[in-house]
Amino acid sequence: MRLDPEILDGPPDTGARVLALARLADADDALARLADARDRDAVRALLDALPRLSGALRALAPALAGAVPSALSAELDAAARAAAPARDPEALAAWLAGARGELAAPYRGALDWLADRAERRCRRAREEILAEAAPRLRRALPRLHAALTGRRGAARAGVPATFSAFLAAGLRAQTRALREAVLAAAGPADTAALDAIRQEARRLVDLLDPLRGADPAAAAGAHAVEGLRARIEATLAAAAAHAALEGALLEARAEEARRGEPLPGLRPGLLALLRVAEQREASARRELADPLRGRATDVTDASYAAVAALEGAADAAEEGAGTAAAPVPERRFLVTALPPEGLGAEPDTLEQGWLPGDARESVGVVRSPGGARWFRAVAPARGRPGRVEPIERAEFDALWPLTDGRRVAKRRHVAPVARGWRFDEYLD
Repeated sequence: MRLDPEILDGPPDTGARVLALARLADADDALARLADARDRDAVRALLDALPRLSGALRALAPALAGAVPSALSAELDAAARAAAPARDPEALAAWLAGARGELAAPYRGALDWLADRAERRCRRAREEILAEAAPRLRRALPRLHAALTGRRGAARAGVPATFSAFLAAGLRAQTRALREAVLAAAGPADTAALDAIRQEARRLVDLLDPLRGADPAAAAGAHAVEGLRARIEATLAAAAAHAALEGALLEARAEEARRGEPLPGLRPGLLALLRVAEQREASARRELADPLRGRATDVTDASYAAVAALEGAADAAEEGAGTAAAPVPERRFLVTALPPEGLGAEPDTLEQGWLPGDARESVGVVRSPGGARWFRAVAPARGRPGRVEPIERAEFDALWPLTDGRRVAKRRHVAPVARGWRFDEYLD
């Protein structure tokens, strides 16, 4: 996803609602995918979307100003907890699929045996999600949509003037949380600490991700954090597979005892898989040693650079129209007549209409001897500069009917005798 400059420079409650609704749409799509039994990635998509949605609601809560009731947030958290047990079998199935190429052909029968058991657990986990988590989500997600699109309450005290400033504060706090989690890690063998780092890194990426298209520093920061998270996830996945394979060896012994006969090739194959898991885990921990020894400074520095860029943009926006962004403030006068000395070349004709909402956004068309051009404008407001940007004819045609009753038409003259002045002659 991508947040455009208007959202970043706009009020925090608008930006927070846009971001939360985007995360809600991801969760809604993932929930809908569960209905298709052939969609093998549906559970994984839901397991990814729910933490992102819950994390967004927590991070954006001050800007949402109580729009989301605590009981609704609790219902979403309960649904996420109900779905969480599916994560381990899904992760094991994915790890086994990736390990197949590293296993010699004589041992792959054991992999198939274990993959079949993992697949059965995935199916059971999916059934449990459909029985418990999905009904909760079908109730909660429409209520959340209504809350996020409903009337807005009063902004909370202390919330910054723009969404970019709000995000900058949140990013700074989350970068600090990631650094503290890294400092708490005893080393690459500290599995509990690695899991804590992974969670903080995920939350940080979720905040940086919408800014990728708007800020190169945010894209670089997100890339750095994702790199750290990927190394941690590889380590934890190998460790989890190691533990699962040790359990599988016990299951194999139990299966042989139940049948009363050995299962040819099963134990050697599982031991070969265990060796692959040990090698992967050792390699992943070696790759993590240097970042953890250096306290992941390069990662947090990249994130702080994104924070600094965002804070700089927020400061520029809050300075308003009288600063370097607009060094010459525009002044307007109502005059009774056009200059008698003449107005020079043929004027442009401009039609402009204001869209429903906060009365700042408008669309229009300028017709000049050289042709027509269409535009979208956002008027300046306290703490936020205005902007005008070109749009396509099709977008104008879609928006123009919505401005009915809120339009002006005028000719725009530039007078040679009054340099720096322009005269708008209203036609209605």
